[in-house]
Amino acid sequence: MAHDPAAPTDVPRPEAAPATEAEPATEAEPTTEETVCPNCGADRLGDYCHACGQHFLDARLTLRVVWREFAERYLKLERGLFATLRLALVNPGGLALRYVEGERKRFVNPVSFLLIGSAISVLLIPLYASEERMIDEMVVPTDSTQSIASFEMGMRLGGGDPASLTEEERAEIMERQAEMQQRFMPVYLDTIQRLNAVFVFALALILAGLLKFLFSGRERTFTFAETVVLGCFIVGIYSILSGLAATIAAQFAPLVAGSVVGSVLVVGIVALAARGFYGQTWGNAALGALAGIIAMVAYLVVIIVVSVPIVLLRTL
Repeated sequence: MAHDPAAPTDVPRPEAAPATEAEPATEAEPTTEETVCPNCGADRLGDYCHACGQHFLDARLTLRVVWREFAERYLKLERGLFATLRLALVNPGGLALRYVEGERKRFVNPVSFLLIGSAISVLLIPLYASEERMIDEMVVPTDSTQSIASFEMGMRLGGGDPASLTEEERAEIMERQAEMQQRFMPVYLDTIQRLNAVFVFALALILAGLLKFLFSGRERTFTFAETVVLGCFIVGIYSILSGLAATIAAQFAPLVAGSVVGSVLVVGIVALAARGFYGQTWGNAALGALAGIIAMVAYLVVIIVVSVPIVLLRTL
């Protein structure tokens, strides 16, 4: 081919682009709130957090969602409060044993169950132990034989001589005592209601300690914490049943009858629970009943020692 003399011979070729270093890989962007659990911060892998069990909601919270979560947690017959209540009624020891052995998802936490029982019993108190009824049944009339005898005994214990008082002085002192009782009873009832959760938890601890001691040396032993689980379930169901029993008994009998029924109930419940927890023998039931009796005596002592000084401080 002929060469065209008019064509330029040195045509510059385009230079190649300079080699550049590879950019470092950027780090993954931090996980956003939509892909992590808002409760614990773990990565979201499904509808429920694998770390804490939080249920994820993609929409705004509504009353329907609130009710559904409440119903799923507490109103399911096979899980939650109803399942715990049902088993606590028929076999409290078996319930505690299943909880201790790891079957916990279906049942309410034992301390929560104890507090629920305490709350129910407090709500029932006004139905059978109103302020007026407490004063009518518990305040002794000043002219009664019992009141006169207790007054004279108190004077002798204090080093005095009841015979040295005139009738007017005696009547004045006894009238002041009656007024003190009338002020004492409502404050005492209010104190019991306010401290009920403390008292029932103390009863659960006392009961756990007694059961731990009485059933030590067995083939299978339980730690104190595991025995506290048993105590909480026992006292929780006892609080509910004793409140219901006292409410029913108060319709036909004095208040003291409800206290007697409650004391019998706790002994029976502990005996039943001991069979379910330690083994189905009557010997275990007898030891449980003994623990229930001792625990109730100690429980009453705790109530008196704690509440009476508080009541006196509030009334004086």
